[in-house]
Amino acid sequence: MVLIKCCCSRFSDIFSVGRWRDIFISYPNEDPRILALKNDIPEYCLKSKAENTCKMYKYAFNVFCKWCSSFEPRLVSLPATESTIAAYLIYLSKNFNSTAKIQEAVYVINSLGGFQNPCDSTLVRSVKEGAIRSVSQAAKNKEPISPEVLSNLGDQFGKKAILCRICA
Repeated sequence: MVLIKCCCSRFSDIFSVGRWRDIFISYPNEDPRILALKNDIPEYCLKSKAENTCKMYKYAFNVFCKWCSSFEPRLVSLPATESTIAAYLIYLSKNFNSTAKIQEAVYVINSLGGFQNPCDSTLVRSVKEGAIRSVSQAAKNKEPISPEVLSNLGDQFGKKAILCRICA
């Protein structure tokens, strides 16, 4: 059994673990044509997404890996545990005021690793929702337009007759 070298260096960490690792195992007497086709799988998976989406995945994945390696002992990024992901989501909510960053992190960790999805756990889902709520801003209700203002607008734009019927 031999591991085939992945051709997609942009995501070499991702394409060397989880389900991806199994793809690149070659078996004795395996047809070389199959090996060549297996080697193209990551490239075709990346082609399924727009180039900017792939860039976003790479960036988000690298930020997560860098965060994991900033601890002593280093946290394992792949496969990530649900507690590691939950802690990372809390970190994002405290350091970036962005629900998009939180959603992006969950999506990238969820879709790229090729392991049982730790983002499906109740813990991670609860922390994700809490993190999103902590960075979200409540909607501010506005006062409805008054009949006088509406009538003035009708006068200004020449549609008084229609606006008056609405206000009556």
